[in-house]
Amino acid sequence: MDINQIISDAQFITSEITLLAVSIIGLMYGLFIKDKILHVQVILIAGMIFSGLHIFIPMPDDGTIFNQSIQLNEITMVFRFLILVASIISMLFMIGQKTDFEVPILIVISTAALMLMVSSNDLMTMYLTMELSAISMYICVASHLKSYKSTEAALKYFILGSIASCIFILGTSTISGFAGSFSFETIGGYSIETVDGEVVPILLAFSSIMIMSAFFFKMAAAPFHAWIADVYNGAPWYISLFLGSVSKIAILGLLIRCIFSLFDNVQIQMQHILVVISVLSMFIGSIAAIMQKDLKRILAYSSIGNMGFALAAISTTSLNGISSGFVYMILYSIVIFIPAFALIGSLTPADSDSLLLKDLRKLNISNPYKTGALAFVMLSLAGLPPFAGFFGKLYMLMHLIAHDMAVLSILFVMAAVLSSFYCIKIIKNIYFTKYEASGDVCVQCNVVPHEIILLSILCGLNILYCVYSSQVMTFFLELFNTLL
Repeated sequence: MDINQIISDAQFITSEITLLAVSIIGLMYGLFIKDKILHVQVILIAGMIFSGLHIFIPMPDDGTIFNQSIQLNEITMVFRFLILVASIISMLFMIGQKTDFEVPILIVISTAALMLMVSSNDLMTMYLTMELSAISMYICVASHLKSYKSTEAALKYFILGSIASCIFILGTSTISGFAGSFSFETIGGYSIETVDGEVVPILLAFSSIMIMSAFFFKMAAAPFHAWIADVYNGAPWYISLFLGSVSKIAILGLLIRCIFSLFDNVQIQMQHILVVISVLSMFIGSIAAIMQKDLKRILAYSSIGNMGFALAAISTTSLNGISSGFVYMILYSIVIFIPAFALIGSLTPADSDSLLLKDLRKLNISNPYKTGALAFVMLSLAGLPPFAGFFGKLYMLMHLIAHDMAVLSILFVMAAVLSSFYCIKIIKNIYFTKYEASGDVCVQCNVVPHEIILLSILCGLNILYCVYSSQVMTFFLELFNTLL
C-alpha cells in the first residue's frame, strides 16, 4: 500500500482516529496542567461525542480498507456506534470520581481499540486491537495503588488474559497455516472436504476452538469465568462498569461476525460448543450469584449468567436467534448493568471497598432514591414485565422454541427462574429486612445531579423498551440479514 492509499482509507475510520487524537490532547493537558481531572474528562467526552458524528459516513466501494484488514458495512457501523454510546455513558458516570487523569484516557484508547476490533477482517488485526484494549484495562484495574484488592485483581486479570492471548495466537497460527491467509473470508471459505485424510479437519476444528476459547474468556463465559468476580470486586467500580458493558457488546458483536465468516466451515461444531457454553454459563452464573453477599460479586456472576442467556439464543445460528441474543446483551449492558453497578458504586461507603447485602436496609433510610432505583433495575434483571429484561428473555425463548431446541428451552427457563432469586434477595434486603437502630449513623451518599439525570434516563428506557421492542427487533433482523 502506498501513502496515498493509506490516507484515502484513513478517512473511513475518522471516529477511531478522533478518539486517539483526543486522548493525546487529554494527556498533554493533564501533564502540564495539574489537578484538572474534570477538564480532561470534559475534553475526552466532547471528543467522543464528536467522534460519534463520523461513524455513519459513506462506506468504501468494496467494503474493506487497509488491504482488506478492516471491514466497514452497516453491521460494523452499528456495532461501533453501540460501543461508543456505552463508553460515553460509562465516562459520564466517572465525572466527579477521584482518580488519576490517565484512567479516562486509557478508557478512550480502549474504546477506539474495541471499535476497530469489531470491524476487523483478519486475525492479526483482531489480535492487535483486542490486546490494545486489554492492556489499557490491565492498567485501569490496577489504578487504585493503595488497594491490595485492585493490585491482586489486575495481576489475576493480566496472567489469565495473557494465557488466553497465547491460546489465541496458537489457534491463529494453525488455522492460518491451513488456509494460507489471515483473512476471515479465506479461512471461512477453506473447504475441509477437499483434503485427504482426517488429521487436517480435526486440527482445523481444534484451532477454531482455541480461538473461540479466547472469545469466551473475554466475555467471561463459563468455564472461562474464574477471573471476573475478583476483577469486578477489586477494580474501581467505574472500570468494572466499563468492562461489564462496553467490552461485552464488542466481543459478542465480533463473535456474531465470526460465526458467519471465520467459522463458516465448522459452523455445526461451533453450534454444539455454543450450546454447552451457554448452559454452563446460565447455571454457574445464577447459582454462584445466589451464594454471594457482596453486591459487586453478585453482579459479576450475574453477567456470566446473562451472557449464557444471549449465547443460548445465538447458538441457534439463525437470524432470529442471533438478533434476539444480541439485543438482549445490549439491553443488559446499557439499561441494566450500567445503572446497577453505578448505583452500587455510589452507595458503597468511602471507607470500604465493598457493599454487602446487610448494608442495604440502612442505606435505604438515608438514600431512598438510589436504593429504589437499584430495586427497579433488579426487577428488570429478574425478568418481570413490563421491564426490558422480560421482553429480552421472552424473544430469546420464543426463538429457541421455534427452532425445536426443547431441552435448551427448558434449561433456559430453569436458569431464568434461578437468576430471579438473587434479584429478590437484593430487593428483600432493601425493604423487608428488619432494621435495628444502633449508634451507627446512616451513610448519606452525595447526590450528583448528572448521575440522577443519567439514572432516570436509563430507567425510563428500561420501561420504554416494551413499547418499541418489536421495532428494535425488526431493525436488527434486517441488519443481520446481510450475514446470511
